[in-house]
Amino acid sequence: MNRAVVACCAFAACTVFADVEMINIAHRGMWDKAVPQNTVEAIRRAYESGATWVETDFHYTKSGLMVCMHGQKELEEQTGCTKKIADLTAEDLATLNLGAKRNLTRVYRIPLLDQVLALVPKHGVLQAEIKGYSPQYADVFDRAVKAHGLTEKNIVVSSFQYKALKDFKARYPKYRAVWLTGLGKKGEAPFSVQAYIAKCKAANIEVFCPGCDSTKGVMTPADADAVRAAGLEFRVFGVNSLADLKQAKALGAAGFTCNHWFKAYEWANELGGVALLPARDPRLPRDAIVLFDGTQKSLDANWMEMKGGKAKWKCVDGTFEATRSTGDIRTRREFGDVQLHIEWQVPANLPPYDMNSGNSGVFMMGLYEVQVFESFETDPANMKHPFYADGQAASIYGQNPPLVNPTRRRGEWQTYDIVFYRPVFEGDKCVRPGVVTAFLNGVLVQDGWQLEGPTGHIRRTRQTKPPSAKGPVKLQQHLCPVRFRNVWVRELPERR
Repeated sequence: MNRAVVACCAFAACTVFADVEMINIAHRGMWDKAVPQNTVEAIRRAYESGATWVETDFHYTKSGLMVCMHGQKELEEQTGCTKKIADLTAEDLATLNLGAKRNLTRVYRIPLLDQVLALVPKHGVLQAEIKGYSPQYADVFDRAVKAHGLTEKNIVVSSFQYKALKDFKARYPKYRAVWLTGLGKKGEAPFSVQAYIAKCKAANIEVFCPGCDSTKGVMTPADADAVRAAGLEFRVFGVNSLADLKQAKALGAAGFTCNHWFKAYEWANELGGVALLPARDPRLPRDAIVLFDGTQKSLDANWMEMKGGKAKWKCVDGTFEATRSTGDIRTRREFGDVQLHIEWQVPANLPPYDMNSGNSGVFMMGLYEVQVFESFETDPANMKHPFYADGQAASIYGQNPPLVNPTRRRGEWQTYDIVFYRPVFEGDKCVRPGVVTAFLNGVLVQDGWQLEGPTGHIRRTRQTKPPSAKGPVKLQQHLCPVRFRNVWVRELPERR
């Protein structure tokens, strides 16, 4: 199996972008069971995977060190050390291992501020949460930022400690400040958005950021609008599930922190109507050419009518949809050998099964069709017009049925990953036929099928003349409102 095919198997669906834009902030880096949070490796992984914003925590110690650690509980749970963070010394940092309690083979040290700042890319942002504040904190922090050639464009400060944030902001107003807070805590006065706005204004804080969970049943969209109307930015912290993202979207949050930030792209994909920043899904291959990212702008920039006019397909909820009389569409750009990723959906409310049930097609180079069709129902007794074997989903239309039928029910999203190699001619002789390997919903359905020729309707064709070196990806309109999303290609080296 070649590398492109392996990539098809490994890829998970990328995200849909549409209406509400939110900054997706990697909370304590990109961490998991093997890589502890708030470590050099976790922070590096986040930036290298595509995160533009990373949030970390910094304490100022009695020995003058600025250490990256969330809190006392995490220090004890990860290292077994019961010493107060404020009492940590350079000798402690040289010996404490954040992976000790997990029995990790690799040693992970507690990073210093300097080590973290060295990881921030030129166009990246570090959100530094203030903890263990002291009068020296702001000065030490600012000197370190300057020493690493970073500016206030690269740094945002945040804190739950209102007084500390207010003091830092008074000393260094150039840094944007984010006030982190919970709402509706026991013993507090009833929630008043105006009271929070007033406190932000009093401290020159630019961003009001309550916990996502704490806003549920407490804060309304009108409250969030009031924050924005006051000239403040509104975000939430702790978006760690689909339900959290739905709440953040309802409030129109401009951004959020997420413990496993890459999963937010899956939630956004499922929720729809959310545009995460950075817009490029971290799971996309680095050499992927995005042909549709869920926006009208992307549709217009990458697709057109077969004769060159603007594509008439509709952009709906982060998808684009074929409707009656809109015609086939094709990519503006042309390709030769490629890996194509595309997702499609047959509407759940179609009439009884017939020849137009989810009927569409993906044409490589505009010539060779991988069929799109509603093929979950296979009992002829339940079908008005039973389909033919090489006309069902995942077939090479008119040539070869799929190895298996892994299609899902109407209304569910289906995913194609197709590896295509064009025919190779020497003069007028075809020395290598075109080849298609395809996966449907992660299942191998075409295993290196050698194309007999361009797609024909109810007839076999032969490749009697060489095609152009490159051609477009074409999508067929066939009297059914099939939707597509998350379309990208990778150009592959020519076969030798």
